[in-house]
Amino acid sequence: MTGTTGYLAGVETNAVVFAIAPETTWATDPGTGYQYLRLTGETLAAQKTRQRPNELNVTAQVSQAITTQVAASGALNFAYSYGTYDYLMTSLLNNSWTDTSIAISSGDITFSASSNAIVSTTSSKFSALTVGQWIKIAGSSVSGNNGYAQVSSVSSDGKTLVLTRITIADDSSPGSVTVTGSTIVNSNVFHSLYGQKQVGDAQYLLYPGIFVTGGSLNSQQGQFMQGSFNVSAQTETSTTTSVSSSITAAPTGRVIDTVTGLQRLYVNGSAIAAAPKTLNLTFTKEGAGAQYGIGQAAAYGMIMSKLAVAGSLEVYFKTLDLYELFTAETSVEVSWRQIDNLGNAYIITLPNVTIMNPKITASAPNQSIMSSFELEGNPSTTLGYTIRIDRFPVS
Repeated sequence: MTGTTGYLAGVETNAVVFAIAPETTWATDPGTGYQYLRLTGETLAAQKTRQRPNELNVTAQVSQAITTQVAASGALNFAYSYGTYDYLMTSLLNNSWTDTSIAISSGDITFSASSNAIVSTTSSKFSALTVGQWIKIAGSSVSGNNGYAQVSSVSSDGKTLVLTRITIADDSSPGSVTVTGSTIVNSNVFHSLYGQKQVGDAQYLLYPGIFVTGGSLNSQQGQFMQGSFNVSAQTETSTTTSVSSSITAAPTGRVIDTVTGLQRLYVNGSAIAAAPKTLNLTFTKEGAGAQYGIGQAAAYGMIMSKLAVAGSLEVYFKTLDLYELFTAETSVEVSWRQIDNLGNAYIITLPNVTIMNPKITASAPNQSIMSSFELEGNPSTTLGYTIRIDRFPVS
């Protein structure tokens, strides 16, 4: 028995697929490098700005309007899964991911407890790593030396890697060890994307010159991790031919949950005393926008603007530790790990946060006292960035 045909009045939203690729030239199809996204919804659409002259006439009707600008903008909403949105992060943070994988053969290094460091006999062994970056150590015969650690310093000759957020034990013959890390920090290098939205068989909407102008990343008890990217594009056009015959499938890993997926919420390297309820980040590109000129309705370019990072944290009230940081206006580092069910992980670090505007209130009887705080992200005076994201595929 065959299925029923002709039952749809139009294309359903579940059939919509969106693909993006990094551009090398703004608003120009790169031809390759496309990957599908996983979205919970999107609002990307074209807009035209129209003007009409206010002419004197005796016809008692307005004059013909003309198009003066064309643009496309909207939001890409998502449930956070590993490896799916890394292209969009390059546009949001104005930078590229840096990948480091250091294979260390037997006899090349020792683990030193006195300096909490890994020491190599090879010059420049750790020179590719940067202060503040998180790494993952594997293969040490001392189990406590394996795991996630943060780089505290790298010696000028690249032989000594001093670590924090881990307690190193002496090991003079650790065998074959690997140190891996992939990181991105906000910078000032413009990254744009080319987008394709398929809305039916042989029906596509194209978005050249996509630039991420803001977004959010939200974690809330009882929910999965989710967020959105706010994007602007040069324009929107339609076609009946896909931009590429070979588009990489979206990663299929499970979305990151807020039960086992959110781990190790640190303030200045120490786990907070209270249980968190919500943790949200907001990204804003202050002044981002298109550059229009005479000769075409679509933009000629895009202003990169300045990135601002803010957030909010709500925890069950337990101590006044966070409140006292607010009172003193103490700059703190805030970091946490996000990990999926397979072990793929991101670590997000805000190196210079001022905790602001606490609310510790008893709003009604028979309720838990919650304390909520705003997180003001600022550039680190020593590291030079406002946010770092480190990623670790499961080994």
